[in-house]
Amino acid sequence: MATRPEFYVCPSDNSQPSVDYGGTKAATGSYAFVAGSNGPSSGISDAVKLYNTGVFNYRIAHRRQEITDGTSNTMLVGEVIDAHTDKSYNVWAYAGRLECSLRSTENPVNTKPGTGITTSPYGIPLNGAFGSRHPGGALFVFGDGHVQFISANIALATYRALSTRSGGEAVSGF
Repeated sequence: MATRPEFYVCPSDNSQPSVDYGGTKAATGSYAFVAGSNGPSSGISDAVKLYNTGVFNYRIAHRRQEITDGTSNTMLVGEVIDAHTDKSYNVWAYAGRLECSLRSTENPVNTKPGTGITTSPYGIPLNGAFGSRHPGGALFVFGDGHVQFISANIALATYRALSTRSGGEAVSGF
């Protein structure tokens, strides 16, 4: 957990390389899995942890065939900022809800840590948002392997639709 793989770090990320996480030295990273559109308004419930709408959920594996929205319309991984702060821990080897490697699209792209819709199960406002130091948006990897810059001005409904594996939403021109 203390090793920080270079390919998990965006060149524009200024987060500290490691944190003390539960008494263990843990490496931070710039990227997190897209768990889906259920976020802090659901607290840290099973709707966020186990039954979120994205491809990556805690302890539940989803197969490619379950991505019925299409792999080119489904985000898998996105950027995060301030990985060393308590409001946005991003320990790449840990699957914490709304922090670390499982994030949601409930808040818009580039919502600052601790702001927007939050929940505070540990006494710290968590928003689980994706964001970057790039002006105006963040990079995401999609199910078909392409990487795309998603603007902070994207319609929130479209952004959330891109995070679901089988929501049936019609998404185009994003």
